[in-house]
Amino acid sequence: MILTGVAFVTLFPFLYILAVSLSDPAAVMLREVVLWPVRPTLETYERALSDPRIWIGFRNSVLYSSVKVTLSVSLTMMAAYPLAHRRFRYRGFFMRMIVFTMLFQGGLIPLYLVVRNLGLIDTIWAIVLPTAIFAFHLILAKSFVQQLPWELCEAALIDGANELSIFARVIVPLSKPIIATLTLYYAVEIWNSYFYPLLFLIDAKKFPLQVYLRELVLGAELAELRLVQEGASMDALMRPLPSPEALKAAILVISTVPILILYPFLQRYFVKGITLGGVKG
Repeated sequence: MILTGVAFVTLFPFLYILAVSLSDPAAVMLREVVLWPVRPTLETYERALSDPRIWIGFRNSVLYSSVKVTLSVSLTMMAAYPLAHRRFRYRGFFMRMIVFTMLFQGGLIPLYLVVRNLGLIDTIWAIVLPTAIFAFHLILAKSFVQQLPWELCEAALIDGANELSIFARVIVPLSKPIIATLTLYYAVEIWNSYFYPLLFLIDAKKFPLQVYLRELVLGAELAELRLVQEGASMDALMRPLPSPEALKAAILVISTVPILILYPFLQRYFVKGITLGGVKG
């Protein structure tokens, strides 16, 4: 019973959002929706998906996510290997510096100045590079690599392999669980990224999906406010435009679907990577 209750509490917000997105805008505005769609309709989804900016944003988000995940996972694993290596003399010092960055950050203004001085404004690298490696993800990867059988690395070293070969041919194949975990973490982070694109991107054609979705919601809210100020009737408020609440719900569903599709393929490795990577510090 307890697990059933926990599962219901966990699923209720998503089920409610899904019900709101599929309900008639009038029912949403009158707060009639609880857990099941009221007078089901796809009007809200049609409104959201008919905007060409959504597809431009989707294309950009896929591009940004692909570049970010590839770069971040590669850098995180390459940094985790020496930090977990027993022969690396200064790994304790570097780990303390990494933990320090989790407690104290440089701030937004210095970050913007660095990005601007590097000439990265209005480029994909302004979104990808500032968060290329997360300290927590690096610590998680380091903990996982530390538990791998180092006898294999020593055997490869005796056979004449260098550190790069050991990393590519021994560490990476054994690290599939943590690589899948990092892939999911970084993919969710960049897919839901809103603030950095809004801060660093100027050309609207480069905006990711989240920025376009936010603009769509704001446009619906402003249109509704304009109708209210002009003294429109309740029917006029409900029929010409989907309810902003319903539009928000549909947008949440649209932006969540790609991650929901990705997760089942990584679930087995994800759980293993979390459990194994969390044993040692």
